[in-house]
Amino acid sequence: MPQTPQLNGLTAVGASTAIEIEKGKDKHFFEGWFTHNAIEANKVSAVTIIVQGSLLDNGANGIINTTGPVLAIGSTAENVANSAFDYRIADVNYSKIAVPVGSSFTSAHVVTASKFGVINLYINAAGDITTLSTQLGQDQTVTLASDDAAAAITISEAIPTPANHIFIGYVLINADGGGWTAITDDMTDASDLTTATFISARPRFADLESFSFNANELVQTQKSFTLSNSWFRYMRMYLSTLTGTGKVYGQHIPGKSWGSR
Repeated sequence: MPQTPQLNGLTAVGASTAIEIEKGKDKHFFEGWFTHNAIEANKVSAVTIIVQGSLLDNGANGIINTTGPVLAIGSTAENVANSAFDYRIADVNYSKIAVPVGSSFTSAHVVTASKFGVINLYINAAGDITTLSTQLGQDQTVTLASDDAAAAITISEAIPTPANHIFIGYVLINADGGGWTAITDDMTDASDLTTATFISARPRFADLESFSFNANELVQTQKSFTLSNSWFRYMRMYLSTLTGTGKVYGQHIPGKSWGSR
């Protein structure tokens, strides 16, 4: 089994390219290599690697961390806030910092009076968030007017994800008698609308087991660990914590026996 690509840059976290597991293999052997920064004070002192598995998705695009992007009303109530999260686009790792003030909608989406509408959110490699209430390139100010939440969600699910973006969630708007328009109207319940519900995208990979290495263990610059699992079609290594500066590499050998090297 070939070595996976490095899991990170010098300071960032990230995941390896997923490896498709041969059916029936239930014992998996992992190795990690840690290349330290030359400056003693900045050497890697703590690493956490999470082994993740997926039944259907190879993980080239999507959320990496378990919680995903937690979307909520921003401290500026017209905006959508997000927690920090890690994601991949075309097998490249990226991270988005928390934005408590929130990001503004990119169009003046409209929900008609006393109706429902959904606005989807997407992110690109630069960390820019785009909002869509219909397909990219179409008029984003066309009035949304579903009779109930389920109908509004069904419409939003048909919107294709723009190229070089991933889906990170949506906002379900239940407009009041005056209607609602993004950017100018806020999302405080019973203010400029009846309710706003924030739904965050979830990763398609599940966390299987976490392995942490302290400063003493990292002196060796190489660690190995094993895992037993036969349920998942794809597996990958996710570097969720890195303290210090250095590069982390990994190798996954499915089916290798326990304790062998």
